[in-house]
Order: sequence, then structure tokens, then C-alpha cells
Amino acid sequence: MLPAAAIGHAGCLAEAGSNLRGVSSSEASFPVLETSDLDQVPRYLESKEFFWLDLHDPNADTLSKVGGLLHLHPLTIQDVSTFSERPKREHFDGYISLVVYGVDEQAAEGEELLREVHVLISGEWVVTLHPTPFAVIDALRARVSR
Repeated sequence: MLPAAAIGHAGCLAEAGSNLRGVSSSEASFPVLETSDLDQVPRYLESKEFFWLDLHDPNADTLSKVGGLLHLHPLTIQDVSTFSERPKREHFDGYISLVVYGVDEQAAEGEELLREVHVLISGEWVVTLHPTPFAVIDALRARVSR
């Protein structure tokens, strides 16, 4: 299953001419990568095997490397470098970029209730970027990772 934030916007990829394919919870799981796994991304890209790259508080070097590997537009790199964006959807060649907010049910009293997540979606990968740990994403990662 794709991250919940991505599902509602899947139709946007069809408009952009992407090769988006659905992944249901009954299908086989797929690899969930993180910053320490960036060296594996070229292998998944070459084999066209779908993967999810989840980045928690990525630094500039990580963003630059991801941008190069996935051929991200410079405006995308600029947007994902800063957390405090308004919710939005942007179409780029081969992917869409979303900024969404989700409720963190585990937020302690006095903490921010909403968590900002940037989601980049192509037909071959999903990238999520978030500045703080987010239980909903962690639960989804556990559900789909292999």
C-alpha cells in the first residue's frame, strides 16, 4: 500500500502521464529504504522494482544525492529542504510532489498535533520526507516493508 497521503492524489499522476500502478495490502510487500540505504537506490531504479524511500530530517548532502539519483527538479530539492511549507501539489516530469499534514495521535500535550510530510510519487518509487518521527509513517513502514 502506498502512503495514505499518496493515495488520494494518485489520479494526478495519470494526468502527468506517469506509469503509476496500484499496490494493495494483499500484494507482496516492497522494500522500504532510509538514508543509510541510499547506495541501494540505483539497483532498484535499474531493475524497475518499486521502492519507498523514507527520509527523517534529511541533510543537504542526502537531499543532493537523492535529487541526483531520482532526477528531481531543483524546485523540489528547494521545497523539501525546508519544513514549514503550506499544503500543495506540484507536477514535475515523471513525478508529483505533495506537501501534506497528518495528525499525530501520539503527540504529547503541548507538542504540535500536525506533522508535515513531503511526498514524492512516481510509478517506480515513493519518497517521504519528514522533520520529526511520525508514528503513522512508522506503522505503515512496518506494514509494507520486507
